[in-house]
Amino acid sequence: MKINKQEFFLIIGAIVVALVFTLTVLLSLIKSDSRHLSNVGTVPTPTIAQLNRTSVSIKYNEASQGKIIEKLLRPPILTNNDALIRNSLLVPLNGSAGDIYTTPDVTVSYLPAIKEFQGEIKTASIDLAKKEAIDWLRTQGMSQQGICNLPLEFFLNNDVINNPKLQNITFDSLPPGC
Repeated sequence: MKINKQEFFLIIGAIVVALVFTLTVLLSLIKSDSRHLSNVGTVPTPTIAQLNRTSVSIKYNEASQGKIIEKLLRPPILTNNDALIRNSLLVPLNGSAGDIYTTPDVTVSYLPAIKEFQGEIKTASIDLAKKEAIDWLRTQGMSQQGICNLPLEFFLNNDVINNPKLQNITFDSLPPGC
């Protein structure tokens, strides 16, 4: 099959057009990447957003916070009975994070990433909410020392933090008696 002169120039022309098109696309991609890369080191200017919060000021007991951090860094050993109860509480979670006890006043959850139980207090009656969670753990068979060594940390949810009745309190995140 012999190609005549006209077909030859037509094929060469099509190849040249395809090459020009390909180079154009590549150059535009390189330019957009270089524009993107020139902004990599650029940090946006921060803006300060005004939060609509009441003037409630809750302080956290620093000594308790230190105890919790110590227990997370160096977990205390549970007795055999407390360890069995702890493990039985976690079985339904299948190794995931989740709630193990919930009422309108408190939710006890487990966070496997840091191996900590957390009690979310959802009421201004902080002591009653803590007592409710502790009483539930005791009904499961957990000893007072086991509750302290889980570790269990309480925190206030946003509604409670913003409750004007709690102005100027010092919140202890440890369970009572720990």
